[in-house]
Amino acid sequence: MNTASPKETAFPDWLAVLREGLAMGRQRRLVCLAGRRDWALSLAAELAPVESGLWVGDDETAPPNWPSSQATGARDCLGSELDLAAWDAWAGLDPDGFGALSGAIRAGGVLILCCPPLDDWPHYADPEHVRLAVEGYPMASISGRFLARFARCLREDEDVLVVREGAPLPPLPAAPVEAVDDPQCYVEQGLAIEEVCRVAGGRRRRPLVLTADRGRGKSAALGFAAARLHKQMPQARILLTAPRHEQCEAVYRFAGAAAPIYVSPADLLEQTPPADLLLVDEAAGIAPDILQALLLRYNRIVFSTTVHGYEGTGRGFSLRFRSALDRDAPGWRQLELREPMRWAADDPLERLTFSCLLLNAELPEAPAVGSADRLRCRLLDRDALLADEPLLRQVFGLLVQAHYRTRPMDLRHLLDGPNLSVHLAAMADQVVGIALVAEEGGFPPELAEAIWTGRRRPQGHLLPQSLAAHVGVRQGAALRGLRIMRIAVHPDCRRRGVGSALLGSLVEAAEANSLDMIGSSFGVTPDLLTFWWSNGFLPLRVGMRRDAASGTHSLLVARSISDAARERVAEGRHRFRRELPLHLQDTLSTLAWDVCDGVLGQLGEAGSPPGGQDWLDAAAFASTCRAYEASLASLHTLAWWALVERAARHSLTERHRAVFILKLLQGRSWRDTARSLGLSGRGEVIAVLKEAVLELVHHHGPSSVREFPAVWQAQRPDSENC
Repeated sequence: MNTASPKETAFPDWLAVLREGLAMGRQRRLVCLAGRRDWALSLAAELAPVESGLWVGDDETAPPNWPSSQATGARDCLGSELDLAAWDAWAGLDPDGFGALSGAIRAGGVLILCCPPLDDWPHYADPEHVRLAVEGYPMASISGRFLARFARCLREDEDVLVVREGAPLPPLPAAPVEAVDDPQCYVEQGLAIEEVCRVAGGRRRRPLVLTADRGRGKSAALGFAAARLHKQMPQARILLTAPRHEQCEAVYRFAGAAAPIYVSPADLLEQTPPADLLLVDEAAGIAPDILQALLLRYNRIVFSTTVHGYEGTGRGFSLRFRSALDRDAPGWRQLELREPMRWAADDPLERLTFSCLLLNAELPEAPAVGSADRLRCRLLDRDALLADEPLLRQVFGLLVQAHYRTRPMDLRHLLDGPNLSVHLAAMADQVVGIALVAEEGGFPPELAEAIWTGRRRPQGHLLPQSLAAHVGVRQGAALRGLRIMRIAVHPDCRRRGVGSALLGSLVEAAEANSLDMIGSSFGVTPDLLTFWWSNGFLPLRVGMRRDAASGTHSLLVARSISDAARERVAEGRHRFRRELPLHLQDTLSTLAWDVCDGVLGQLGEAGSPPGGQDWLDAAAFASTCRAYEASLASLHTLAWWALVERAARHSLTERHRAVFILKLLQGRSWRDTARSLGLSGRGEVIAVLKEAVLELVHHHGPSSVREFPAVWQAQRPDSENC
């Protein structure tokens, strides 16, 4: 941190000289105005208007010569370019927006940060605390750990220029050697364009994975490639997807009139529109399961992602997605753009942003397999965690690689959330697992009733509120419990009991604190279901809407601890079991069949088995020319019972369960059902349905019905041609 005292200079003149030097060296810097707010605003107001500048903060306090934006708008800066920007931290410090804004500053540019004196900043009642607030916890309980660490990073960075109120302006850095554009960056980008075009015109099933940090020209390469392909293949249909439409602005800018057609990840998954080439930008912000589905559905596809991103991370993407690529597209290629195009290598502002927001947090090393050291789980003290930077980096690095949308705001939540705790699993003194947990619920009866009726939605408390408002348990919000927000296990230590040990320690903590239950809500995939079921957690609700970026539905699960929770969770399961058939034919009609199958297998008691007439109708459908439509009610009853009743499930193959779910429970079209099962059409779907029904009749049907299929088959040897 540079704070020596030179001779007096006007701030605009000082900043102008600074920017001249930065432009020579193709660098960027942070200037911190640490002092009273009105003093910082007066300095900013002295600056001449900047054509490509932006003030982020409250509109009413923005200097009149600055274009302004709220903090939430700063998150949309990715892909744009600015020469000068200012962040008014008195209006709140949003880590996601700050990271995005820093990435928009181009070479020769400056990011000005207006904030309280650095020693006082951690104690400031930051307006951003509203986003961290939780009902029942006073605002004063939100800590200043994140701001304390942020201020520490500023103090320790020698490239940060701190302007203090009442003190002379700091000396300017020595004039850098004049930098010229590194031709290597253009070579890399040219190669990226060639590789993207090669995917479009080369052999099928040879996807490309393009990775880079911000400012390396990755999105520009996609745009240039789209423009070139438009000239070479005018009729080619090129689709583009990303977690959010606005993230594609840079691709559009460089593609010009040849801009690809944007389709959201969820729509790609649901509709699968045809494409000669699919470009997936910011792939790290999209759930791995939906990326894998796209990989299987599109023959020519390019995955592009940011390595150290502000919304998802390419490191976790690479770790999780590599196995799918190796299995489903063994000819895939990877290209990394290393040299920055918009600023010089080893840029001061980039280094600072990575450090402050832990964008460069790395995955800790895993202990050797077979280590004699036993697994130990413990609660972390967050003050101690703040003081232990290496441990904090390991913890956050583990969270980053485990979840595709870990963002800088998650770091602030981890450090400052008033109802949060961090639990660690270690082996051989190395971090192998992390759980981020929130304590929730315990509302008085009147407020619990208001939550159930939908009249109140207290901030936070997702688990008890969902149990009351969505599942319908009247006093569900009165229960106190732990909600597991994130659980992450080192990829080299999975299937070694780490996750289960963490859950076990959390159950013990809940019991020791006389809590009622423990639960979670997460984007559901088949692999996750096995983990939660094996640890005694039960399904209570499937979210009605598919997440636009992940393509998944949320699943609410819980494990009872107290008698009160056992009673209310049992009520919730009964309601869920009663309502699920209706939702599957309406709001959940596109729920992935394997997810549905996993949930159905954990619903508990199936209720009364099908009646004699249902068995008879189903047997007649399977063995005679009796029409599907004439047997539909009985087939639906049989399918629901068989998918929930454990013994009956074991009689069915995976394809049998799939056809029951897709056609009978969800009411999918014959075409959609056939495509999902890899069949040719209605005839083959009918054949699989009959096969599944006959299995159930033979193994579970009443004795009075079991003989009929054979009798009918003998009477009509041509029945298979019905």
